Amino acid sequence: WTFSFSKNNVFRVTHVKTDKPEDFEAEQPYELAPDKKTVILKNTGRPDDKFSIIELSDSLLKINVFYSDSAYMVFGRKD
Repeated sequence: WTFSFSKNNVFRVTHVKTDKPEDFEAEQPYELAPDKKTVILKNTGRPDDKFSIIELSDSLLKINVFYSDSAYMVFGRKD
């Protein structure tokens, strides 16, 4: 799995499947809440997904996932 947040506010997920010939890829817009405490994935036809930010810097994004206090993902900056 690869997850990325682009400078033009697009969140992208890719997954190369080993058991099937096709790969999975999805994109959707995202935004950083004005208070910089939440990443919001903008959905069509259903409520937006909101992820609390644990840590945010120029090189790191750490967010809660699955609406859990203990599950999180860490993203590093790739130049």
